[in-house]
Amino acid sequence: MRFKLAFLLLVALPAHLVLAQQSGGVHTAPGKALRVQRGLPPPYVPDKAPQPPLPLVEVPRFWLPIDSIQRHEQRLLFWRSLQGKMQYPAPALRAQAEGKFTFRLVVGPDGVVQPAVLVRRSFTIAEPAYEPAALAAIEAEGQRVLARLRFASAPRADTVFVPLTFSLP
Repeated sequence: MRFKLAFLLLVALPAHLVLAQQSGGVHTAPGKALRVQRGLPPPYVPDKAPQPPLPLVEVPRFWLPIDSIQRHEQRLLFWRSLQGKMQYPAPALRAQAEGKFTFRLVVGPDGVVQPAVLVRRSFTIAEPAYEPAALAAIEAEGQRVLARLRFASAPRADTVFVPLTFSLP
């Protein structure tokens, strides 16, 4: 009985439907509309709007005063000017990179800072444990923040070493 029913269905079906079913092609039941589902469109990802540059901050040359109290007050003013300007880079946050990065700044007589140079770095764990991208991101962030500084003018150029500590929140 099953054999006869299967034979009747094969004979009664149009040949193109049988071929479509056998070949794995797209097909539908007779009288039904064919709906081909395409993949979903990619999710909307807004373009990152460029952040406006930080305003220039003019700070005193805290290393020049002879008076220790005045030097201390100017040093505090310098560190307050850096507070809130540094952002923890995303690659460094993912890698949980922490450490102290010391940059050399050359400050011209007009107070303009030449590009900061990384001279020393120390980490809470061994350096090879961190991804190079995370370390490069921290270095770039330090250079970005220090490039926005402007110092008070002075009769000569100065070199100062600035340690920046990146620690996880």
